[in-house]
Amino acid sequence: MDLKKIIDEILKQKEKPLSWLALEMEKTYAGFRLSLSNETLKYSDIKKMAEILNVPVSLFFEVNNTQKIKGNYNSQISSSIVNDSQEKYKTKYEVENEYLKQQIIDKEEIIKLLKSNK
Repeated sequence: MDLKKIIDEILKQKEKPLSWLALEMEKTYAGFRLSLSNETLKYSDIKKMAEILNVPVSLFFEVNNTQKIKGNYNSQISSSIVNDSQEKYKTKYEVENEYLKQQIIDKEEIIKLLKSNK
């Protein structure tokens, strides 16, 4: 992963300088540039940077991502975010649904036990 090249390409498309991103990240320009070059950013900083640039965090970690950056990456990014979100919510929904089903079964069992003790 060459994080600096990825960031440079995104900033070029957004017509923003690296100094702007450093300011948005609340970092000094020199320190931010150095941490980008050395790839010593914390994951929390990478997440914040992705939020500021309005790109998914995964864009910084994917192999061959320069193909995705060039051209209209916003539509590719938006569709991947939507797909990721749908999968996460679907999984969350399914887990919650199973949990509720198990609660109903447990409650029915408790009712049976209470009735049998009378």
